[in-house]
Amino acid sequence: MSNPKLCKSMKFPNGKVFRAALREYAVKKPVDIKFKLNEKTKFLSTAISGVKHRVMQDVYVDLSINQVYRAKRKAREFILGDKRLQYGKQRDYAEMIRITYMGSKVILQTEITEPNTQPKFKRMPLVGLDGCHLKGKFGGHILSATARDGNDNIFPVALGVVEQENKDSWVWFLQTFADDIGRPDELNLVFISNRQKGLIPAMEMLFPTVEHRFCVKYIYNNFKLNFMGLELKAALWRCAAATTIREFEKRMQDMKKLDKEA
Repeated sequence: MSNPKLCKSMKFPNGKVFRAALREYAVKKPVDIKFKLNEKTKFLSTAISGVKHRVMQDVYVDLSINQVYRAKRKAREFILGDKRLQYGKQRDYAEMIRITYMGSKVILQTEITEPNTQPKFKRMPLVGLDGCHLKGKFGGHILSATARDGNDNIFPVALGVVEQENKDSWVWFLQTFADDIGRPDELNLVFISNRQKGLIPAMEMLFPTVEHRFCVKYIYNNFKLNFMGLELKAALWRCAAATTIREFEKRMQDMKKLDKEA
């Protein structure tokens, strides 16, 4: 959207178009927009003095949109530092973890992609199972294993930064996890997850006899695509909350009475 003109009660087809129009407007007008936490149907933003307008006033130079974004990126790098150089501090970070948290295990894995070059960061484990995208310039994924401590609080047992989420990265993460705390089958551990990419075949390969269950929240996200309604939702959660086989079978029969296909 080029040269947008915003006015009160103006409508947009979706949030993506609205954000693009607002950014374009902020570059060309004397305002700079900062987005706050948004909801599905409501966007909150704050307007302050704009970069393009200030430069025009101070030095009489008309910047392009790309020049404004590049200048902003350079300013952020000047204030926060170059993200690429921060990877060179990984060994210092790993050593600080060992000193601060006695007994912790940190492995920093690198790879040399070309001869006679510095090694590049590849993976780093720190210890149910989960994975998510890393939003930033370099991307990647973070894998995690969490449990509950003596106070019934969530405790991060292991964390791993990997290039992507697949069977190979999960095998590496789970193998390192087992090498550090012991074999899950010998410790009678039960894993819970939301069926991340590559996790199920990795579990079957490394720990075929270990109990592996799935998060009901994510099961319901798939369930509701074909079976909608609060009554069926409540029935599903009653099945998940059952503590005996007999109770589970009874709850399943109750669900089938509501919908035979559920």
